[in-house]
Amino acid sequence: MLRQDLHKAGIDFSETRYDGRTDLPSCMDVWVDNIMCDAMACKSHCWTKFFNPANQKTEITGNISWYNFNAQCLRCDEENCGPAFIKKCKFGRYAGVPESELPTDPKPKD
Repeated sequence: MLRQDLHKAGIDFSETRYDGRTDLPSCMDVWVDNIMCDAMACKSHCWTKFFNPANQKTEITGNISWYNFNAQCLRCDEENCGPAFIKKCKFGRYAGVPESELPTDPKPKD
């Protein structure tokens, strides 16, 4: 369902890998995972996206004011969910950064 909604919205990440492998996820698979990650990890920052889904260009480094919801949401995504996407699809803030230097989510607590 999400995948179909993304296609209808004009988001057309590849559903096949550039290397032809079928045992690893495609860019669309990873993008769907990224959205689900945002829904869990960033909902307190991204709730305004329900009212205004625009992603105007904004600075996401340094001190971001608490009321700059777009920047808060984008930074949360880039820090928590983006690295996994970048490992498979080479675009975004962490493009070209070695995997060993990408931020990682903290391990869940028992």
